[in-house]
Amino acid sequence: MIAPTESGSNGDASAFVVGGFDTDNSIRLLNKFGTSTGIVDQLFRAEPKYTGNGMNALMQAEVINLSRNIIITGDDFNHVDCQRDVIGNGQPPDAIHADHCSCWGAIQRTKCTMGLHTVAAGEGAVLNIQYTRFEKCGQRGILGKYCTHFHLIKNCTDCKIIGNAFEYGHHRGTTIHGTHLTTVEENVYNDIRGATIYIEDGNEMYNHINYNVGICPWAFEGVKRGCTIPG
Repeated sequence: MIAPTESGSNGDASAFVVGGFDTDNSIRLLNKFGTSTGIVDQLFRAEPKYTGNGMNALMQAEVINLSRNIIITGDDFNHVDCQRDVIGNGQPPDAIHADHCSCWGAIQRTKCTMGLHTVAAGEGAVLNIQYTRFEKCGQRGILGKYCTHFHLIKNCTDCKIIGNAFEYGHHRGTTIHGTHLTTVEENVYNDIRGATIYIEDGNEMYNHINYNVGICPWAFEGVKRGCTIPG
């Protein structure tokens, strides 16, 4: 996946399959279905910017690899009707909000989007997943159901999300909630509707969040309005 570099969040990303290497070590691109030679249909910026003190920074499109040998996947997203079990326009109580799709009149919720989720919850729990592909993950409208989720674990130096690829997500990519000392690094995220990496309360400490890349493949002026998410 090649990220767009047009200003103002305009432009869509371009997806390709790597078809091999040519004799000059250039990469041969196929289209995303792997059936013909891919053509990059837009220009991507790649230019040096002088930063002072004899230093240049290269401004260029991010390029990420979304393939992994281990895949956590599920059924396609399912859109379910909300249940009218909350009186008035108030927010559903957490116990209801995390259990099923409850209607919420204040934000005019009528449906929730259901995908898979992974979570470690409670003190002493550990979530350590590395070099794995997650897809069709997250549950929009359901509390706490994200692609990956550290939930109220407190101190967890063994909690690691490293080198993973996340694609087609709703709600959040990776959430750190009430958890400290985790490592979230060298992950790539593509087409996550909502926040890519989310620090929930703001009192989470000493979490190492390094060298991750998140790409929204949709132009903000398009139908999806980028990777924003309703409700």
